[in-house]
Amino acid sequence: MKTDKVKILLVDDNQLNLSALTAALGDTRLELVAAKSGAEALKCLLADDYALVLLDVQMPDIDGFETARLIRLREKTKHVPIIFITAMYREEAEASRGYSLGAVDYIIKPYSKDTLKSKVSVFVNLYLMREEVKRQAEVILAHEKREHEAKLLETKRKLEAETFKVKEEHRVTQMILEHAPVGIVHIGQDFRIKEANTTFAALAGSDSASLQNKNIFEAFAWLPREPFTNALNDGKKYFEREFCVAQDRETDNGEASSNGISGVTKNGTSDEPGCLSYFDLAIWPVESEDQRIIGAVLIAVDVSERVEHARYKEDFVATLTHDLQTPVIATDRAIELLMKSTAGRLDDSLIMLVTKLRENNGNLLKMIQQLLDVYRYEANAQPHFFDSMNLGITVESCLDHMSAIIKDHDLSVKVEIPSNLKKVWADHTAIRRVFTNLLENAIKYSPRGSNIKVAARNLPGHVLFSITNPGAGIQPEDLPKLFRRYWHKSPEKTYKHSWGLGLYLCKKIVETHNGEIWCESDPGQLTTFYIKLPVQKPDPKTNKQHNNDLQATTH
Repeated sequence: MKTDKVKILLVDDNQLNLSALTAALGDTRLELVAAKSGAEALKCLLADDYALVLLDVQMPDIDGFETARLIRLREKTKHVPIIFITAMYREEAEASRGYSLGAVDYIIKPYSKDTLKSKVSVFVNLYLMREEVKRQAEVILAHEKREHEAKLLETKRKLEAETFKVKEEHRVTQMILEHAPVGIVHIGQDFRIKEANTTFAALAGSDSASLQNKNIFEAFAWLPREPFTNALNDGKKYFEREFCVAQDRETDNGEASSNGISGVTKNGTSDEPGCLSYFDLAIWPVESEDQRIIGAVLIAVDVSERVEHARYKEDFVATLTHDLQTPVIATDRAIELLMKSTAGRLDDSLIMLVTKLRENNGNLLKMIQQLLDVYRYEANAQPHFFDSMNLGITVESCLDHMSAIIKDHDLSVKVEIPSNLKKVWADHTAIRRVFTNLLENAIKYSPRGSNIKVAARNLPGHVLFSITNPGAGIQPEDLPKLFRRYWHKSPEKTYKHSWGLGLYLCKKIVETHNGEIWCESDPGQLTTFYIKLPVQKPDPKTNKQHNNDLQATTH
């Protein structure tokens, strides 16, 4: 067991000499170990660490010189100081031999105790200093090791956090790309697809995995090749609006081509007849960190519906403004003139017929004007005159105007509008049109003898208006389609385009007012339309803020 004392090895074959050395070196700091031969001394040195060896020269078997030589041969003991103890020098060469074997000094018998203690003390102090230096070095090393490990741990933590952040950002980016409503594809310099999201893969009737490493022009023959070449070779960006794609017709044996698309042209024309699709295309190069072009990205946005709507708009406007509105107005004036010129000369049946004729002509004129209004709203060309408006007064005015129709349908209207209803910032004529349309629908679809409820209440910064009527209600799957243009549901429960523009126009008007409109319905029970309008004048620099608690405000 290792102690705190400094070990000194005393080597002498004479017990009296060993005892004399022990007595002379009495020191509490020292632990004196005696060995009676060179062989025993070597064993002791292998077992423990010693600060000094006091070695007798004259010993049987292995003398002091040979013992010193063997001590110096061993790695563990070659630096242990050795002081020879001898009775006399036989010759100078013998002393030189001792020094050559690593002796640090000679003590000649008989020796002075003080001299012996003084010389031994020097090596003991040196040993203690070396041990202290070693201990301090170990402390410093341990401290540096702890600091290094702490730095490594902190670096590892930061690296793990950064890795997690990068992985999370990559995951979010992948989710955005995968679920984006536009087609996105990344290709390499060899035109092979590296990555394509679900939307883009669907254009080929495939999935993302199946498109991996395919040549993009083999998978999508309708894509223009030149923009990709320009992007990869010259770093040019490309954008094409409403790129026209013609769908293949079936062959004589009733089969379609492999990709189902051909006859690609621009500007709305096609090599072959068939249903056209339109895309907004954007292509740009992808660069590495050293600014080398390593691929390209394509975004394809299906704008077929937009093109279709634009065509409807153009057709309707051209037809209605010149071919329909003018003769309908002329017919209305002619019927009015006829009624005035024949006043008192027609019997009741003819008067009823002419009145009905004028009413139908008025409905036709109203439809034409409604289509024109839709066009103006979509083209942002509808003028508005905003002012502070009392919805309660407007609703009462609309009900008074429609009182005859309400009575004719044997209906009653319950109005729940508080006297302290806030005023809204709106165009009176436009909002009145919304109320009129919703009230007409409520009257139209309510059973005879039933009750319609008109209500309004204040919300923070808004006013919420509602019209509730009983009846067949609206199926849940139809609610999202209510405000679509040209949509209505036929008695056979099939969907088709029609002149149903009333709710679409209402939505356009309300959105123009920075408001919201929606419907809730329980089939076979009640249907409620809600309108939410802002109280204050909207800031044109601020986008409309959606209320996340819309549903909560309706209960």
